[in-house]
Amino acid sequence: MARLTANGSLAPGAGGDLITFEGGALGRPRRLRSLVEKTDAHNDWAAVGPGDRENLADRIGEEAGRLLDGPRPPRG
Repeated sequence: MARLTANGSLAPGAGGDLITFEGGALGRPRRLRSLVEKTDAHNDWAAVGPGDRENLADRIGEEAGRLLDGPRPPRG
């Protein structure tokens, strides 16, 4: 999921949601916090404008890429 989100094959909101869900099974490691926060903001249609959503989408992809560079599964 992280690879598909990072390379743009999976929509950032959907990819972030899937990673967040799976992260719950891992005890919500701190390493996922930034991605979870960006995904939550991206999915809050009432609070985020279109330009901000695109920016958050890019940042979700970047966070997914960072997860790929770290330990798997993400810890701490």
